[in-house]
Amino acid sequence: MYEMVIEGMHCQNCVASVKRTLEAQPGVDKAEVHLERNLAIITMKPGAALDEKAALAAVNKDFTAKSCTPVALQ
Repeated sequence: MYEMVIEGMHCQNCVASVKRTLEAQPGVDKAEVHLERNLAIITMKPGAALDEKAALAAVNKDFTAKSCTPVALQ
């Protein structure tokens, strides 16, 4: 699981765009995007790892992705 901080989202269309972009990345199972928190939580398919640089670059085409960090499952 990863968390990505994203700036520049203003509406639900922005949220949907980020979600589609992240879910198109190889190995991504789902992305939950939270407008109020400027945050995306990215869940990977079993055994997959996120190419963080590629994911940041993809989101940065339309928004400002500040960071993408792995999060330990609890």
